[in-house]
Amino acid sequence: MIFIISCLACWRICHFIVKENGPNDLMWDARYDLQVSAHFNPVARFFYGLVSCVECLSVWISLMIAIAVFQDRFMAYYWLSISSVTMLIEGAYELLWTSGHPQK
Repeated sequence: MIFIISCLACWRICHFIVKENGPNDLMWDARYDLQVSAHFNPVARFFYGLVSCVECLSVWISLMIAIAVFQDRFMAYYWLSISSVTMLIEGAYELLWTSGHPQK
């Protein structure tokens, strides 16, 4: 059960950071600022690459979740499997939710 909750939490965090604007357009402003500064700063370019892709961000968010929740010898397996399930959830979300709906 804790694995399922970890996968859903990872997907929700990643989806919020990459796809949603957040309260008072906080996430949109952060993504925009990273995009503007990515032209001049290689560190900002790295972080903009992370926050523009759910799959890329899920690898790092799932690592933090695996370290926080699963503290045993199988932590690397949990890390990769949480990231994989997050990618599957995002793919299913994109297929089911956005198909037939125009993008705003």
